[in-house]
Amino acid sequence: MKFQPDHLDGVNAIGRLESGRIFVHQTPFAHSVLVPWVGEVKSWLGRCA
Repeated sequence: MKFQPDHLDGVNAIGRLESGRIFVHQTPFAHSVLVPWVGEVKSWLGRCA
């Protein structure tokens, strides 16, 4: 059996998690981020408005 990842063009997909990091596609982030379904991944300061 062969597994192949889905290719979601134009959609943000979390590729993997590591200790202290999250990868959205191939881009690592070591801080809190907001990951919308589509669009730019944005930094999240952890403050409530």
